[in-house]
Amino acid sequence: MFFQSPTFSSKGFCLGMKIINFLDSPDFLEPSAIGVGTFDGVHLGHQALISSLTQYATKNSLKSLIFTFDHPPKSFLEPSRFPGEITLAEEKFALISKLGVDYIFYRPFDIEFANICPKDFIHKILIGKLNAKAVFVGFNFMFGLNRSGNASFLVEEANRSGVECQVLQRVCKDCETVSSALVREKIQSGDVESAAIFLGREAFISGEVVRGDQRGRLLGFPTANLNLEGSKKVVPSRGVYGAKVETIFGEFPALVNIGVRPTFDKKQLILEAHLIDFDENLYSTQIKVKFLNRLRDETKFPDKESLIKQITADLSSVKENNSTG
Repeated sequence: MFFQSPTFSSKGFCLGMKIINFLDSPDFLEPSAIGVGTFDGVHLGHQALISSLTQYATKNSLKSLIFTFDHPPKSFLEPSRFPGEITLAEEKFALISKLGVDYIFYRPFDIEFANICPKDFIHKILIGKLNAKAVFVGFNFMFGLNRSGNASFLVEEANRSGVECQVLQRVCKDCETVSSALVREKIQSGDVESAAIFLGREAFISGEVVRGDQRGRLLGFPTANLNLEGSKKVVPSRGVYGAKVETIFGEFPALVNIGVRPTFDKKQLILEAHLIDFDENLYSTQIKVKFLNRLRDETKFPDKESLIKQITADLSSVKENNSTG
């Protein structure tokens, strides 16, 4: 089981909500209203669906339940074409928990589940196992073997068993339909400001601070570093960003570089965050880097002096944005 009832309210979990591995659970005995989906990113569209779900559950004296996966199915089915997750499993569960649901049931996505037929998913899992009295899905919902089931099929099949099914219409922002694919595209291109509009919050990367080569400190700009090699998350394109960084000491404005440090002929992809007005030891602690805006591309400078001059200018931009934000 990945999570039981959360105990760390500081991580954003709603006290009393339970997160349960579907494969470890007995039949759910309480009548439920269920939201079904991958929910990667928990963006504005997901938030609208969950809001409708919880309101319906409260009005009809049902438990509100999310059925989801530990990782997006595409990361299993098409790993070479999948750019990365917006939120890792724990991050996703924490975000959903803040929206007031009673339970999250997650299922590890594997070949067995990929081969389930749509009717079996409805009757054996949603109705038979999870005691669904109502089901909520998005307008573009696809499920079952080869994605052969869709929202219309779900409505028809669920209604035959006396189960209500509500299909949430698309949520649009800036004339674009909000979707996880769109958010990934925006993050991957470095357009973190647009990603934040569709997410309803900043895109972020969390991780444990690792030791670097101390070059930032020697230049006068010490950094907290995250190793991005092999990251499962979609990573903003190489470049320099304004950000906020959550630490065990609080949150601080920061100048962040994502790249390979070409000025020093390095090749490992890392995130370097210079926290403003900060001088504490963060090694081996967890930080959360929340991206605010993109300042420029990563550049190879002819010498250290040119690099220091540019970093100084970048820091001025971050401080100015922070003072007016």
